Amino acid sequence: MRYAALLHKDENSSYGVSFPDLPGCFSGGETEEESMRNAAEALALHVGALQEEGLEAPTPSSFELVQAQALALDAKAFQVITQ
Repeated sequence: MRYAALLHKDENSSYGVSFPDLPGCFSGGETEEESMRNAAEALALHVGALQEEGLEAPTPSSFELVQAQALALDAKAFQVITQ
């Protein structure tokens, strides 16, 4: 599955990544690149935990919708793929 993520950075902080379709799934890092790599691991762990509980991962929102959210939040949207 392919989920859209939001990369954001507040002043004087590290980068953060959140997944609008997966509340509670987040990641971060010191650089954009590190944050985006860490996001893939966070997504895989989150989806794996849902599956262990017998739950299905939610259907991903359209990337265009998440891009619009990113603009409103002064964030950068990108896609992360999980199995």
